[in-house]
Amino acid sequence: MSSFGAGIWGILLYALILIAGAVTGYRKAKSKASLWTGLVCSGLLILAFVYAVIGQTALGTEVALLTAGVPFLSENSAVALLLATFISVFLVALFGIRWFRTRKMVPAGLFFLINSVALAFFLISLQGALSPE
Repeated sequence: MSSFGAGIWGILLYALILIAGAVTGYRKAKSKASLWTGLVCSGLLILAFVYAVIGQTALGTEVALLTAGVPFLSENSAVALLLATFISVFLVALFGIRWFRTRKMVPAGLFFLINSVALAFFLISLQGALSPE
């Protein structure tokens, strides 16, 4: 699977990680801001994933996710990866500021690192999408 195709599935994984972080933040600290931020970002990521994977089925075209090992790629996928990249940039900045202010590794530093890895992953995936083969 190309990095571009893997990036689409990475969007879904990232959304699930953000949901887990939002719920954990709410349970541990009763932080409604964490819950809402996580749920809104996750919701946008899930919409991006759905748009990338089945966005073209609205025209009645049957879309196979994997055909002979080749991932489904489209303009929808590039848009979804771009949205995921913007969300991860926002969260890297948010948690970077919190980590700088609190100097606490948990939770701010941990989520800064998780979102930084996600950002790098999406940038690599976008590079694969934009580079000519």
